[in-house]
Amino acid sequence: MIGRTSPESELLNRINKIIKLQRNSDKEYDLTCSTNVRPIYGQHNEILGRACITTNRFHGNSLPGILTVGGLDSNYLSGITGILSGKALRASRDSSDVAIPPKNLAKWATEQANLVPNIYLTPQQQADCAGYIYACGGDPKDLPLAELNGKWLNIEEIRKTPKLEKIYLVSPYEVYGATKNLENVKLNNDIMIIDISSSYIINNRLRFHFNSENTLFDDNSLNFASDVFNALGNAWDVDPEQLFDQYIESDEEEIPLGTHDRGSIVCDGIIIINPSF
Repeated sequence: MIGRTSPESELLNRINKIIKLQRNSDKEYDLTCSTNVRPIYGQHNEILGRACITTNRFHGNSLPGILTVGGLDSNYLSGITGILSGKALRASRDSSDVAIPPKNLAKWATEQANLVPNIYLTPQQQADCAGYIYACGGDPKDLPLAELNGKWLNIEEIRKTPKLEKIYLVSPYEVYGATKNLENVKLNNDIMIIDISSSYIINNRLRFHFNSENTLFDDNSLNFASDVFNALGNAWDVDPEQLFDQYIESDEEEIPLGTHDRGSIVCDGIIIINPSF
């Protein structure tokens, strides 16, 4: 595997050269990332990857990861910086999948939860990383997952969410798009900013999401949603399955996001109704 024994800082350096990514030099950021790189082991304790959890959606300078087949690069990875062993899905190697046992990938991702704050200080960045940890089957531990009424919440804090008649789930990207260039923005207190769609891990060489037949990442992201609704059900004293079913069966629709100095703000989101009201 490429970079199996090279120092972590050199590993990321080599990835940068392989991908030929056009990015501003950020040696301090790259060095910090390299300290979070950890090995990922296979069934027989062989090293099948060396990587760390990152986010390129709120830090434009982060490096993607590389999925290798036979030691050669095949596909790119989002949310993971480093190198993982893959298996080719066709002879051209332009479509590949992760060759790491799910249990081992999850163990590595859980370890990353404690390391994420070494790189990212803002709750939004940490929440984005938590989504990738979930997608890999890991436990994000105390990392924030959602923002409600101006406060970022981890899973334990979601269990203490005040009872509301309904709550609107909105992606942070929807919020950004709806509020950029506006002044005096005030979000409604029933808006939960959360991204339960961080399962787009494997990308082709053009950096587009590649839909593999392996549903591991998508299934794990559903576990993310399930955990959130279990916590919310606990807070509201309702059956969490009713909340989860609403989420699965709902389509995004235009919802009231808040106000600014010239009027109201709307965006797309999902409505979750509290059945106890």
